[in-house]
Amino acid sequence: MRKKVLILLTNILIVSSTLTAGKVDRAFEALKVYNYFKAKELFEKAFNTKSLTASYGLSVIYSRNDNPFYQLDSAKKYINFANKAIDSTNQKQIKQLKKYKLSFSDFHLLENSINAKKFNLVLQNNTIKDYNFFILNYPNASQFDAAVSLRNELAFDQAKKNGTPEAYYMFLERYPNAAQKVEAKANYELSLFESITKSDSIESYIAFLHQYPNSPFVNKAQNLIYEKVTAAGSVDSYVDFVNRFEDNRNINKAWRNIYKLYIKDFSAERIAEFRLDFPKYPFMDELMVDFQLASIQFYPIQRDNKFGYVDEKGNQMISFLFDWAEVFIEGGAIVERNDMLGVINKQGDYLIPSIYDDIVPFSNGIAIVGLDGKYGLVNKLNQLVTPLMYDQIESFVDGVALVENNGRFGFINRSGEIAIPIQYSSAGSFENGFAYAEKDDKKGIINLKGEVVINYEHDWIEVFNKEGLARAKKNNKYGVYANNGSLLVDFKYDNIGEFSNGYALVADSLKYTFINTKGEFITEFVFDFRTEALSFSKFDVNGFAKVITKDKIGIIDTSGEKVVPAIFEAIGDYNSSGLTAVRKKEKWGYMNADTRLVIPYQFQVAEKFNNGKAIVKSEVGWSVLSIIGELLINDKYTLIKQLNGVGFLLYNNDNVDLVDFEFSPLLNKSYQSIEVLNEEMLKLHTINSVELYNRNLKKVVWK
Repeated sequence: MRKKVLILLTNILIVSSTLTAGKVDRAFEALKVYNYFKAKELFEKAFNTKSLTASYGLSVIYSRNDNPFYQLDSAKKYINFANKAIDSTNQKQIKQLKKYKLSFSDFHLLENSINAKKFNLVLQNNTIKDYNFFILNYPNASQFDAAVSLRNELAFDQAKKNGTPEAYYMFLERYPNAAQKVEAKANYELSLFESITKSDSIESYIAFLHQYPNSPFVNKAQNLIYEKVTAAGSVDSYVDFVNRFEDNRNINKAWRNIYKLYIKDFSAERIAEFRLDFPKYPFMDELMVDFQLASIQFYPIQRDNKFGYVDEKGNQMISFLFDWAEVFIEGGAIVERNDMLGVINKQGDYLIPSIYDDIVPFSNGIAIVGLDGKYGLVNKLNQLVTPLMYDQIESFVDGVALVENNGRFGFINRSGEIAIPIQYSSAGSFENGFAYAEKDDKKGIINLKGEVVINYEHDWIEVFNKEGLARAKKNNKYGVYANNGSLLVDFKYDNIGEFSNGYALVADSLKYTFINTKGEFITEFVFDFRTEALSFSKFDVNGFAKVITKDKIGIIDTSGEKVVPAIFEAIGDYNSSGLTAVRKKEKWGYMNADTRLVIPYQFQVAEKFNNGKAIVKSEVGWSVLSIIGELLINDKYTLIKQLNGVGFLLYNNDNVDLVDFEFSPLLNKSYQSIEVLNEEMLKLHTINSVELYNRNLKKVVWK
């Protein structure tokens, strides 16, 4: 009985297998004639027993877009089934594959085709969702890496478009291995910094540093705090910074800037004051070097066509590196290298680099610099207080400087701000709180506020002098203004000389006299006017003035009284209690206070007496004269000059000797020229060299 049952079951299986095989055969036949409905139905019925061939057939149907069943994800599903079935394939199944003219390579080709078609659709949609679906469901596709890269690129673009820290953070969380992770991290840090500090306030940067002390933007935040707190560029602003932000990376820079701004003239006294005012200064060793150098006089000197600096003992202080070097002013000296100018300190370090073609020395901590015809202002921190924008900047007077821009003139302050608008066709620097300015070809006077003190109605005008008076010219006549704007002397005179010691010459066409600072005339118009009278007919500090009468020169006092009668061709500096040089018949002699000639007319040149000696020139040569008319030295010299506080320079053709006031030699040889540098030092020039002579040490200290 059991044997019959087994035979029956075997027959059933054989019949079933045959029937299934028949379905697959018919399915492939239907597929050949594009009967997709019939093929799909038959493949599905054979799927459970013939999964390898049925899966392949279904995958083919779902992968073709010429039937209503086109669905690539289903095609992918069935090809995956087929690939799994391959792993358990036996010889019988391989034989069946051959029956349908199939091989394993056909399976791979179909899978690659499905992957490519799907990837093309994903590319067309170009969404993160589609890329993620492909990445999840097509992990073995050759396009997998491209899908990941494109997905990451698209996600990063969206994060950048959003631009928030949150967007970048989510990108990094979701795609930690993305090629954009470095840039995303940088953008995250930047957007985080910008979002917290969007107010651009000092407080916002402080808050950022507190919240994110390890951010790569810590330095930037610290720098911005430094810039904002010290924006005024004043000592007080830097002091405020060092007191509040001692952990800031710019703390040392701030301290050094305090020092440079405080030590305006770099004098030893000022450095000592700084040390007392700022005992916490962290660079006291450097300060002490400056303190020691401040009391040492540096002298620019040339050797082998290069300039350097030595001290009063001839010790080299700064190497011979420069093409030109000037003296130190306010702790800085202008030097030239490679045709460009800069400023160094006494340690040889640049305060201003050699990048300019013109520099005016420091004055109250500000230097005027120029390049290619444009000028600006630089402080001792090498900060451009004013950009190189002006055609001209004059020196500061009364806290402002005259500037020119495109042919117009105005004034700036030491902070580089416009103090008086650039609106004048011409102007002059301020003196005593006033300046001349021109509009519409007429000149007037303005004050430091730019207010008009004297209207623009003059052909010429000068600024108010120390006495508060200003001469002006209008309609070819001269007058005088007071600094309150009132007219002191009316416009009716042909000439008015400059005020000297409280008095000024006033002339009509032929005669002249003098007025005082009240506009009062000291005499009638009694003196004979010549143009040269404007230069020599002035009152001196002792109240005497030379005057012209009938082409002769005399002396009057401030009351107009004659002190010396007008009998001379010329008169030297008048000495009311000693000897005065006078000239007659083109020869000079000397008269005493009683106008009596005591040294005869015999000289071509006769200078005034100084300490009982006067330099004179005869037909033979130059000599020195005593008050009794005796020549103290031979008159063989081609020129003699007096060096105040030193002695006499005696020139003999191309050589010059230096002697003291008793004519004893101070040097042991002759030189081409001798220059007084200060009370201590002389610069001696020979044909081939320059030497420094220390008068206190009485020797040449450098050559």
